[in-house]
Amino acid sequence: MKNLSKKFTLVLLTLATTVIPIGCSTFSHMSGNLTEIVDCSRESSIKSTEGVTKKDLTFKNELKEPVKVYWLTYEGKRRFYFTLAPGKETVQHTYVTHPWVIAKNDDHCISLVPNQKPGDEIVRIISP
Repeated sequence: MKNLSKKFTLVLLTLATTVIPIGCSTFSHMSGNLTEIVDCSRESSIKSTEGVTKKDLTFKNELKEPVKVYWLTYEGKRRFYFTLAPGKETVQHTYVTHPWVIAKNDDHCISLVPNQKPGDEIVRIISP
């Protein structure tokens, strides 16, 4: 069983298959219509705003451990949405101004998917 406290990578794909790999403490932003992924230390400063522009995020867990997915509310509080088993994926209907937290089973943040760009995206949670 892999220890999730070790490094992992979260990859965000647009439907055009552009990739942003990120680690647990350093994050990168590439130009284009891609969502910027930020590190967990910013969780307390991020919250949802208006729910106007709809989008779909497909979360794909490519780890060997389950992960939890939380929506950050308008007050910046986590609201549990689902646990994603290893090898599984699910589509979450959301809004471009709604951030998401991906966490280990013990609720420790793995990564944040903050306010997104318009257009459907795939969030892949993978090992480095």
